Amino acid sequence: IFSGIFYEKKPCLSLGIWTQNKSRGPLYTMPSKTVAYLRVSTGGQDLAQQKLAVLDHAQRHHTPVADVVEVHASAGSPAQREQLLGLIDTLQPGDRLLVSELSRLGRSLHQILQIVDRLIHKDIRLVAIKESIRFEGKQNLQTKAMIALFGLFAEVERDLIAERTKEGM
Repeated sequence: IFSGIFYEKKPCLSLGIWTQNKSRGPLYTMPSKTVAYLRVSTGGQDLAQQKLAVLDHAQRHHTPVADVVEVHASAGSPAQREQLLGLIDTLQPGDRLLVSELSRLGRSLHQILQIVDRLIHKDIRLVAIKESIRFEGKQNLQTKAMIALFGLFAEVERDLIAERTKEGM
């Protein structure tokens, strides 16, 4: 006991931090939620594959998904960016953002890195299923490199698709 407050001796399993709450007793872990973010950029695309990947991951990892946010807009559009930033603003430290792949966060490496940086500053956890990227609100060198590489690959892939589409016209 320190200053009349009880501290748990072991870390909270879901958050990896020690927590306290005077109103709920000495041993209390802060609740966190998982929100899935799904995005497609054209009307002809379907969210079914992303939804399936997210729900499969959640089931395999015994992670309840509190909410699924579906966006039908290009990652470069101001509306999509505002929706994503608004979603991040509603998340609390310790919450988890679940995406089927890193490219759902942005169209370019720069956009993806900006979003990841915002998540880190808010202490929000991120899981990108396709790339097997998982960070718990703090980024280490390995995770930083993986996010940069996969973000770059997603940007190059998008550029190649755009180039091939133009050639086919």
